[in-house]
Amino acid sequence: MEWWDAIRLSLQGFVAEHGVLAGFVLILIEEAGVPVPVPGDFLMLGLGVHARQGRVPLWQALLVMELATLLGSSILYALASRAGRDLVYRYGRYIH
Repeated sequence: MEWWDAIRLSLQGFVAEHGVLAGFVLILIEEAGVPVPVPGDFLMLGLGVHARQGRVPLWQALLVMELATLLGSSILYALASRAGRDLVYRYGRYIH
């Protein structure tokens, strides 16, 4: 599980360096349908741990997670409603 430790340490460093902005960007990307190495649920869990430890205010962590989820899902919905099957048929084989 060396790869998991490498991913965990890099994401932990990214979130520690940039705080809630990093959480927002990563959750937004994941919710918009772009595959990321770590699911958004683990990112939310990480932000919750940072909030519990006092590194991030709880209200900021909750607000960031909610906004990123809403915006990312809205982006994915807009893409799917406009492009739909054509987008899947054209690029689906690349992203599986």
